[in-house]
Amino acid sequence: MPQQIVEETKQLWDTVVVGGGPAGSALAMLLARAGLRVALADAGARELRPDDEPLCPSAEPLLKSLGVWRQFLEDGHLPYFGVRQVWGDPTPRERDVMGESGVCGWRLDRARFRRALHESARREGARLWTGVKATDAYKPGGAPWSLELVGPGGAFETRARFLVDATGRERWLTRKLGVDSQRDDRLTAAVAAIGGVEADDEGRMMWIEAAPSGWWRLSPLPGDGHVLCLFSDEDLLQETGSVNMPALLAQTVRLGPMLRRAGRLTIGEPRLVVAGSERPAKTAGGGWLAVGEAAAAYDPLSAQGAAAALVSAFHAKDAITTRFRGNGRAMESYQQLIDMTYRDALAQRDVWYADEGRWPDAPFWRRRLGDRAAAESTALAVW
Repeated sequence: MPQQIVEETKQLWDTVVVGGGPAGSALAMLLARAGLRVALADAGARELRPDDEPLCPSAEPLLKSLGVWRQFLEDGHLPYFGVRQVWGDPTPRERDVMGESGVCGWRLDRARFRRALHESARREGARLWTGVKATDAYKPGGAPWSLELVGPGGAFETRARFLVDATGRERWLTRKLGVDSQRDDRLTAAVAAIGGVEADDEGRMMWIEAAPSGWWRLSPLPGDGHVLCLFSDEDLLQETGSVNMPALLAQTVRLGPMLRRAGRLTIGEPRLVVAGSERPAKTAGGGWLAVGEAAAAYDPLSAQGAAAALVSAFHAKDAITTRFRGNGRAMESYQQLIDMTYRDALAQRDVWYADEGRWPDAPFWRRRLGDRAAAESTALAVW
């Protein structure tokens, strides 16, 4: 084990953040800036996910507040220029939600973005452990947390006054503490890399189109690639044992024909990924909280992605620093904020789905339009 880590295991950290995605990295940066002793344990980047959509314009003021806006521009994330959607009727409509910079968002190079946030957190004074995964956590009585980790140099243990779960939908710490997760729908994404889409105006936009089996999204990635997602319910996607994306694309009236015009179109093997609205039953407690998707994950129809993760980092920073200043209700207030945000997101989700009424008898749409009042979450509450 490197001598530096050996020495650090003897330290008592104010906060250890487990998970080095946008939410965890931004939170470590903000806490270090506030003067706390912070360590960030990053197990590594994840695979392609359905929330790998372009970064929406609402992230711009957040990046400026973090102090990473100039670096973001220098890193060359390419802009995209709108959303073309077919929703409610067969007519394509363009949605132009411009940010302060006059663009609708950016094709986010997630690996580069992750590295930039890590470096910024390090400059603020946070200690970064790369390739390090937490394996156990316990808090004996009123003592600090003991956290066991393993990385390239082997296993080690450290102590912290406060722990943060920033492990996304995995919710490593939250589950370790025995907190159940609640799923409020069955939404699952079939995710595939796609090549051969022309880099014209259509190829630089994000496409969203509703279909009988669910809804589709085509998002540009850095370079010439795209990611194609079909969002449906888990049982519907698994009915036939495999997802035939070219065949299902035939249900679309605009996206499928647009893609077929690309003579060298290639669609990779799809993976199924949980993509619905979900959260843990509890997002904060005695000496811990969850942030980002570990606290609440939203239907990708919101297209918030990394922007929502950054917002949650600011809220979590306020809760943690307030707690360290002696506010005994800081965690309760944070829980209430997450609850309110999640309820608002579910209400907005229902409005979006209610705008599409062409297939009321199709299973996917019947579940969203016909019996919302039956509270699907009752049957899915604990998993």
